[in-house]
Amino acid sequence: MNTREKSSKRFRALLRRGLGEAILVLQAAEDRERYKEIVLWACLNLTIYDPQSEGSRGVYLMDAIRLFEDDDYFAAAMIRRFEQRYLDDWTFDQLCELLCLMAGEGSKRAAAALEGRYSDLLHQLRRRFSDTASTRLLWLSSWLTGFGDFRRFRRIVEDLGAYEHKYEGRLFLDSIYSAAQRRFGPKRVETYLARVAAQSAGAAAFLASIQAFRSEDSRSMEQDTPTLSALIASARAGKREPGLALRLARIATPDELRHLAQLAMEVTDPDVRLAMLWVFRKAPFPLGEELLIELAEHEDGRLSELAFEAMRLVPSDRIHAYAAELVRERRHLSAAIGLLSCCLRAGDEGLLEAGVRALSVTQRDNGWHSSFMRVEELLNSRKMRLDPSIYIHMYRQTLCSYCRHWLIKRMVRRRIIPHAMLEACLHDSYEDTRKLARRVLVRNQDHSPMHNAQQSVKIQK
Repeated sequence: MNTREKSSKRFRALLRRGLGEAILVLQAAEDRERYKEIVLWACLNLTIYDPQSEGSRGVYLMDAIRLFEDDDYFAAAMIRRFEQRYLDDWTFDQLCELLCLMAGEGSKRAAAALEGRYSDLLHQLRRRFSDTASTRLLWLSSWLTGFGDFRRFRRIVEDLGAYEHKYEGRLFLDSIYSAAQRRFGPKRVETYLARVAAQSAGAAAFLASIQAFRSEDSRSMEQDTPTLSALIASARAGKREPGLALRLARIATPDELRHLAQLAMEVTDPDVRLAMLWVFRKAPFPLGEELLIELAEHEDGRLSELAFEAMRLVPSDRIHAYAAELVRERRHLSAAIGLLSCCLRAGDEGLLEAGVRALSVTQRDNGWHSSFMRVEELLNSRKMRLDPSIYIHMYRQTLCSYCRHWLIKRMVRRRIIPHAMLEACLHDSYEDTRKLARRVLVRNQDHSPMHNAQQSVKIQK
């Protein structure tokens, strides 16, 4: 692989992770055109590891697009992709945002494509209900509301409200309502809906849908007190109810936990055992560490994963020795790193760092994700201090921009973040990371010796 190919591969990896370094590479590149297809690839395909946690990458990708000064090249390809019938929902969502940003900057092609897709989806729903069409119309309407003017919002209220009036309860309109509140302010939105609901059946249906959704959301928070018998009955019926199990973990007595653990270990059906043992993700396992170690080697990966989670709550010397052995042998590596992080002893730092560097970070295997989070939590400890280079390694390797944000935040708190990394974070794909970098850099500038000297001169004058 020649130097040019290596630099392209590195840029693709940076862009895929949403790192600000990708934007810096583009800004500094004399032959920027060779990165153009890679940027287009990132626009047309979802590169986000966890869309629900990380949010969107429209602003980040637009920062890259602007550097080429060729919006038509990107708009044409994105519109073709946007209009495809078979397109996964998250990629559709990303294209909605990108085209809205382009339309906001004056692209008539992008604006026409958005309007055409909106009309097409609305027409589809008026003929026949479709989960896919309804999801896409809601997402598109949310973006159009978030970027549009109030007139656009009024039209969406009437269009979708009329549909909701005809087919009550088929659409979840809260995302549009929330986008309108962020864009125009809660008071203006609420006042408008209350006023027009008395005049328009569509607006009345829209408002009723919002009120019903929020009422249902409130009721879902009011849950019955969990009982041990309910969990056991549910497990034996072949059901796994994580919410019930985790709520029970908070209130179960020691005797109840012991009874449940004994019952679970006597069961041979792995599904029933898993349902019963789920409690011990949040409550200490009462039957001793050897049973958990035995369970960690179980052929059923779900039981093995649960055992590692349970061992984190009982970090004994035996558990520590087992975790260290696994890391040295590179067995169950991701789970072992997470476990070792929870029972780390002085002298383990080198072993832990070597294990983290040996982890394979891929989209398909997400074991690295929880391991990185456990190691990241060590930044909160005043007793354990790992070499900052391991955190820089995690910053560069993680595919999750949400986790990267919390890693950066903790590095800032510990004052071990390099200045160059903060500069790159100004262009990160995660909005809160960009905001954090701006605040820290301004604060650092305000406290720099040069700044203080300048302030002193001003005061003397």
